[in-house]
Amino acid sequence: MFSLARNGERFGYCAKDKAGIQKYRGWYIDDHVVAEAAQIQLRLWNESKSSLLQSEAEQVARENLEEQITIVEVK
Repeated sequence: MFSLARNGERFGYCAKDKAGIQKYRGWYIDDHVVAEAAQIQLRLWNESKSSLLQSEAEQVARENLEEQITIVEVK
């Protein structure tokens, strides 16, 4: 069995095979990239009082999610 993990911490999604969990991973990233981008924009705005273009923020968010959302085998 496989599960998704963010920064090493497992969360909700599980599948019996690696192909199934890879689909979940892709769907999760696609579903959360806009919200993640908004959080990044807000953080950057608060830190520097300037903003990124939405497409740039979404690219940064996608890269962050791609790094953070991993697959772990559940034993």
